Amino acid sequence: MDQETRTRRDRAADRHDAALANWPTRASEEFLLEMRSVVEELESVAETADRPASDPVEVAKTYRWLGDAYSDLARSKDKSLLQRGIAAYLRAEELLADSDAPVERAKLDFNFGNALRALSGGFDVGLLEAAVDRFKNALEILEKHHLTDQVRRVEQALRLVEPQIPLARKRSELERGSARLSELMEQVKTADAADRDAIGAELRKLIELAGRGNPVDSLEKGLEGIEPVFVEQPEKLTEDATSASNALPEAMADWKAAFAAMSQSGAPREEAHPANVVARELMERLARERAAGTVSGDRADSLHDVFDQFMNVVNEGDEDLESLRARTQKMRALTSQIIDKGLDPSWSSPEPQEGTRAHRLVALLDPLKRFIVAEKMQPMLPSGVASEGSDLMIRLMKLEHRVREHQDDESALDDMEDETWRLAAELQEYARRDHLMLAAPHFPTIAQRTPPKSVFVSGPSRLHETARGIVSFVALRDVSGGRYPDQRWRDLRSATLAIFDIGDPDSSARAQVCYELGLALALGKPVVVALRKDQHPPFNVRDDFPFLRYDPVRGLAADDLEGAIWHAVGLLLWGGHEANAGGRLEQTLSWLDGEFPELSEGSLRLHRDRLGRAAREKDSVDFRTNLDQLIGELGSDAPVRLLPAWPPAYPRSDDKPRCFHVTPFGPDWADETRETVRGVCNSNGWHYARGDEAEDQRIVRGIWTEIARSSAVVVDLTGRNENVALELGLAHALGRKHLVVTQDDPEKGVFRSLGRDQVRPYGMGPRGPSLSGLVESFLA
Repeated sequence: MDQETRTRRDRAADRHDAALANWPTRASEEFLLEMRSVVEELESVAETADRPASDPVEVAKTYRWLGDAYSDLARSKDKSLLQRGIAAYLRAEELLADSDAPVERAKLDFNFGNALRALSGGFDVGLLEAAVDRFKNALEILEKHHLTDQVRRVEQALRLVEPQIPLARKRSELERGSARLSELMEQVKTADAADRDAIGAELRKLIELAGRGNPVDSLEKGLEGIEPVFVEQPEKLTEDATSASNALPEAMADWKAAFAAMSQSGAPREEAHPANVVARELMERLARERAAGTVSGDRADSLHDVFDQFMNVVNEGDEDLESLRARTQKMRALTSQIIDKGLDPSWSSPEPQEGTRAHRLVALLDPLKRFIVAEKMQPMLPSGVASEGSDLMIRLMKLEHRVREHQDDESALDDMEDETWRLAAELQEYARRDHLMLAAPHFPTIAQRTPPKSVFVSGPSRLHETARGIVSFVALRDVSGGRYPDQRWRDLRSATLAIFDIGDPDSSARAQVCYELGLALALGKPVVVALRKDQHPPFNVRDDFPFLRYDPVRGLAADDLEGAIWHAVGLLLWGGHEANAGGRLEQTLSWLDGEFPELSEGSLRLHRDRLGRAAREKDSVDFRTNLDQLIGELGSDAPVRLLPAWPPAYPRSDDKPRCFHVTPFGPDWADETRETVRGVCNSNGWHYARGDEAEDQRIVRGIWTEIARSSAVVVDLTGRNENVALELGLAHALGRKHLVVTQDDPEKGVFRSLGRDQVRPYGMGPRGPSLSGLVESFLA
């Protein structure tokens, strides 16, 4: 690490320290802007310094400071930033593995532990325990080196974290018990007398579990651990240290009084039930809002009636299983009524005028809001899924409020438009959370920042010009040779949305567009697909997304394209609930175990255990979070995580290998080539499949599944068929081994992204090399 690079790093670190001193609350826009700049500079320094010849301790220190910057920028709220910080800490750990730098390792452990604690949200037992382990490692080293001030900071951190672990465990127990209770409620509907006895016995055990270990005791212990920290550092309680010092005794007294009240037994059921407390608070707030004129009288009366019914249902019936089930159904129905009314709230600001930017943003947010509310209404969501859904819902509601409040402020709307696109992209991923899949694409993977309104464009130059006037987009860079497909893949991965015009009359150019459309579908990108009005759409994709048709003479109008783009941003086209979605997490884990046997050893085992727990609990969000951390630790050998348009599938190790034949179905020669490839597969112990033989009747989805399950793919480019090009894009994105063949001139019959692929010519009958020989060599 040369002196110039070290100086850059030290200046960035000084800026970090100055930002914390200048903006101690870490809440101002100035702080966020400065910290983003610091992060970018440290990332650049780390990339420059991370070379074999560099001092590993100095490079590790750079990554530690980068992790610190990410953690401070995240402010314990933004999980994605915390995960990036953790990736930096993991790289620092790798660099220090063989280095004699105990104090640097202790500093890393302490900061890493703080990031893990923040990422846990106070409820992830595994992350909290990992944080405690790192704090204890740091404490042991710092005590040995007599670094008293730093020892004190670590001890404070331990006092904050250790009380959270029993609370998190208790919550996990209760959630599992609640899930089992829901299952028993369904079973009792059809149970006979013997089964009812067994269910009753299990219910008694669940009740014992719920009563074991009073949560109030855990809360009081937590308070005992937290109180000394707040006494020594009152600014942790509020942003104003002076007011915190004055308010601390009163706050502690209030908390202890609340614990005492919670511990009292014999309180009337109506007052003790949490739902009653919430309903009463809502009714009181409703009365205040009505008096202030922010809620109309009719609306207030209607909501008041629903809350009143809700409280009556909570307190009716007995405590037997049937009564509990009946109450739950009624409460769910009433909750739906409240949600329906909440989706169309009374706004203090006027409705945005149609045709304005504010109106367009509100119109885009509305379907996203309804989607996330419907998702939140699903019973018994896993904790990670529920937590991320709640966060997205709150952010949507707040964003809509800000748009309405500042609908005439163009500068504010600029920022909110970017935020809307970013939030829509997160909701798109949330909808596809059960589609998570690991792959090894045929392209190098480079981490890139995704601008919020970044659009990938594939098609003729006039499409690029039209798109350029609407949004910022990923331009067609001036790249040549073998770099072209890699750059296009990177551009597509970093885009929020992709536009494809498959109306080019040139078949090679059209095949290039369809190929890149296949890549986009494998990535799950929202897409706009345009074609001429006189053009018949490729049959494989006509039912999977809407097409934007245009007049071949006038071309694609800017207004039409802009409307289609905004529609696609808010259109949740893929994802949702399907049977056995949780089982797909187990498939991903099984594939990961097969590819990376080292997961059973060392620190990787901790990640593997967390993934296993998330898979068992069918928690795709926690699974994704832990998987991202594991991918960061696996380094350059790690697979790429995709969230494709369709559910994942993998080759099965216990089955004979599968060969999928990507080929046109219509030409006269199609049946002959099918039987040729099928015969070679059969003679070599392979299972053969073609698109029209896929098990799934949904054509593109069936082809996707077959490609994903295949060990190898034979691709016939004869005629530059659009469907073949699209399916080759799917195969390239997944990284499946492939053989590309054609009856055409291989020098003229390929499109640009295949410039570095070897395309093998073959002839029908006695002409040219035989298809069977090419496939035989390939499978061997």
